[in-house]
Amino acid sequence: YDLSERFYRRALAMDPASVQTLNNLGYSLMLQGRHDLALAFLRDAARIDPDNAMIAANAERAVAARVEQRGRDLAEAAP
Repeated sequence: YDLSERFYRRALAMDPASVQTLNNLGYSLMLQGRHDLALAFLRDAARIDPDNAMIAANAERAVAARVEQRGRDLAEAAP
């Protein structure tokens, strides 16, 4: 994941409006459990291409994964 993130960020430095790169970086971050950051990139992609079904689906997955993770965190913290 570290290497791919470096390449995605390098690609975004060259083209900050690349929907594909924003989406791919968001998806990669989601797979790492970095849901809030993933959603930030996915929201950026959705602002540029609001009708993109793949971005919408990935954002939904990231939200669901974040909710799941928070539920697990709360369950683990409960006495």
